[in-house]
Amino acid sequence: MAALTNFYYVTLVVIGAALCSAVLHKTGHGADGAVMRENEERMKFLGYNTNISRLIFSPSREPWRGLAGRSTRFISSRFAVGHQR
Repeated sequence: MAALTNFYYVTLVVIGAALCSAVLHKTGHGADGAVMRENEERMKFLGYNTNISRLIFSPSREPWRGLAGRSTRFISSRFAVGHQR
């Protein structure tokens, strides 16, 4: 029963984080992040201070990158074709 409860809470946190990320991406902050990722020179031309934007975006983006990399490594190590255990 405890494992099912833990699964429920983990699922709830993951879905909540995904919804928060989707909402944040639709705001001006999220749009600035997308422009900065795609074309930093254009953002500078529009008058944004890209150094401050980098300071804001990096701490909020890095945990997601780490989680994605860790989960990709976990999945590929478990289900790789020809993987010997």
